[in-house]
Amino acid sequence: TDYNLQTTNLTWGSGGQAGTNANITAATITLTAAGNISKVYDASANATVAQNNYQITGLVSGDTAAALTNTGATYNSAHVLDASNVSASGIAIANVTGNHSSRAGDYVLSTTNLTWGSGGQAGTNANITAANLTLASTGNVTKTYDGTANATVGLANLSITGLVSGDSLTLSNLTTAAFNSTHVANASNVTVGNLALATVAGNHTSALSDYSLQTTNLTWNGSTITAANLTLASTGNVTKTYDGTANATVGLANLSITGLVSGDSLTLSNLTTAAFNSTHVANASNVTVGNLALATVAGNHTSALSDYSLQTTNLTWNGSTITAA
Repeated sequence: TDYNLQTTNLTWGSGGQAGTNANITAATITLTAAGNISKVYDASANATVAQNNYQITGLVSGDTAAALTNTGATYNSAHVLDASNVSASGIAIANVTGNHSSRAGDYVLSTTNLTWGSGGQAGTNANITAANLTLASTGNVTKTYDGTANATVGLANLSITGLVSGDSLTLSNLTTAAFNSTHVANASNVTVGNLALATVAGNHTSALSDYSLQTTNLTWNGSTITAANLTLASTGNVTKTYDGTANATVGLANLSITGLVSGDSLTLSNLTTAAFNSTHVANASNVTVGNLALATVAGNHTSALSDYSLQTTNLTWNGSTITAA
């Protein structure tokens, strides 16, 4: 009671007693890498780090989570075989959730850089998996009859899904494509099997191991073989000795045949109807025949009449003569 306290309230720091300070230092959050990071090959080294790839300890009780961002996360390689770790830099606190209205500035991270996988946090992994390539047949395949089942197909005859933009490829065994029949009447589809990636090119230096081919067999339904066109032409002159008729004798030796598959031969119907334009020596000058048609086809291809289309049905041998008897 000998003293009377004149001040019952004091302030330290801003707005208070000169020369005093008051502050709260940010609590340290311990940050470590966790889990695995994986992506499908896309020709880039870019990596996406999810929130569950960060392990956070040190939050004040009542605070439940801290959302993190980074300024860059990258693989050590863009390629499947070589990618073994992911490094993230510039990690920062975006926001804090909980029942304290805590702010990002209330905490400080123990590190702003992390590595997952090789050379990084124990128990973590980082990898790039091969991009799946799917093939599909497009359109129909056609060819002219050649006595074989061989079919010519190329990349223009198929669609490719999964190829990174800027890349192109070639396939092995595409040249083994074949029709289901060698013949016009029976050919209805083309198939090819055992397809495999042969090469990959483009501006990404992509490797074969960066892709996984999911389609090894293809079928082109509705594919057809069209009949080979046969063209006839008269060769040489036809002669005979006067016999009172206009009848002329012509055979395959008197004409040339274009379009016949090597190894095949044919006969023609109505060839025996060939005739001179006159029965007389003085007036006979040419031989004509009409309504020619394929009679038979033979050879080592078991070719059918329907495998050919005769384009020439009339022939003339100018300069043909009848000699006096």
